[in-house]
Amino acid sequence: LTDQMDDSDKPTEVCFTRAPAGTLRCEMADALSCFMVNGLEELISRVIWINTKDTHSFHFPITLAVPFYVHHRSSHREVAVKMVDKEKRVSYISPVTTDAAHGGQKPVDAILLAAIKSRNDAYELVVSVSPLLHLTHPKTQPLRRPLTIILPCPPNPEKKEETILRAYVKTNERTREFLTVLGSRDKEWSVLDKTVVRNQQDGLVSFILYESFDRLLVFRLLSPLQPCHLTALAEELESAARLHSVTIVLRCGRDDPHSVLLAALPSRDLSWELSRLRAQGWDGLIETSSEVLLCEGDQLLLHFSGNITSAFHYQRRNELFVRLREVDPFGNYSSPCYKGTALLYRVSRAELEWRGDKAVLKDAELLGNPVCKLPLSLPKPLSDSLLLWLSGELTQEETARLVSSLHLSRSSAQLAKLRFRDSPSDQAFHILAMWRRALPAAKCHPKTSQLAQSLTKIGRPDLAQE
Repeated sequence: LTDQMDDSDKPTEVCFTRAPAGTLRCEMADALSCFMVNGLEELISRVIWINTKDTHSFHFPITLAVPFYVHHRSSHREVAVKMVDKEKRVSYISPVTTDAAHGGQKPVDAILLAAIKSRNDAYELVVSVSPLLHLTHPKTQPLRRPLTIILPCPPNPEKKEETILRAYVKTNERTREFLTVLGSRDKEWSVLDKTVVRNQQDGLVSFILYESFDRLLVFRLLSPLQPCHLTALAEELESAARLHSVTIVLRCGRDDPHSVLLAALPSRDLSWELSRLRAQGWDGLIETSSEVLLCEGDQLLLHFSGNITSAFHYQRRNELFVRLREVDPFGNYSSPCYKGTALLYRVSRAELEWRGDKAVLKDAELLGNPVCKLPLSLPKPLSDSLLLWLSGELTQEETARLVSSLHLSRSSAQLAKLRFRDSPSDQAFHILAMWRRALPAAKCHPKTSQLAQSLTKIGRPDLAQE
């Protein structure tokens, strides 16, 4: 199963499988991607719809090869295949193999932790936090044996620098740090006071778990912190981990201002992503929004000419290619370009419902305010009729001065004289047509205003006004 991308001449592979001809049907179902994730899950592949003509006679199991992409900043290291049947029942299976290595875990992002600490002085004593660990175990059954859990929770980096600086000074002064583990059961966090957390090598910590919990977190502290602050911080971390800071970018094509790319890019990687877009030829005028917070599976509803949706997934590139056109060719008469605005609305998963093979907005009247507004503009074209009228108004001397003002080469003017020796108006039209073809089709080169300025310079402000 392949897909033809808008910005590529080559089709991209979506999945590969082998089955008898006519017995298995694979289709892309990316329109339902918002319903494929919940909790802290992140979608890293395309959504595939698999259907068999005769389930009873078809021989299972089948093997599917599906390409996926994992962001380099992701803290997820477990890849699972999620299946949803026609009754919308969910089940998980482990992949047989993955090409990439997914071993090891990362602690909570230091930038995320610093942002939360900046909003509450009570969290200043927190040095680092282990990754949020999810455990799946039947609630009615106790653990058969104690579990030893090892997680990364690095020490204070300032302490390491201090140790290096004091390597030549003999001192017995030591900085003590405290390790505390929290567990969540039925969406309520609590401090596990009786659990002893030990330091291991390379910033790892270990502890023994005697009872089952849904989620676990380890905090490294400079000094003990009250349990109420620890549980509040755990809730904030869990909530913040679901949000991603995104910048919405609108870029025009290099030679076609009507071709527009709208992309939702991770704010932390904005410079790198813009460089990638420039390398692909999207180096026209750029408009960027302020940072927008989106959850996995949220949709961006785009309004300008019709309704277009683009689902946000942090682990996948979120790009939309659109063609712009003016609604009223006689509008914006006092401006050298047509103007408009792109409005983007954030739509959460709760505001959508599953209808057939699409995600449909439950109530379009409850959209609220847009999360961002991006200005749009299109250069007004110079029609042949306008150039014909203008060439009839110019004298031969004015046409010669216009060639210099428009920065055309002398050879262009000489070629026009050779082709149309007996018609000065045809010479002027040919020169204006050559200038129109040579000018880049970009917003930064408004043709109408540039021609009006040149007419004013050669002493014809009346024509410039017209």
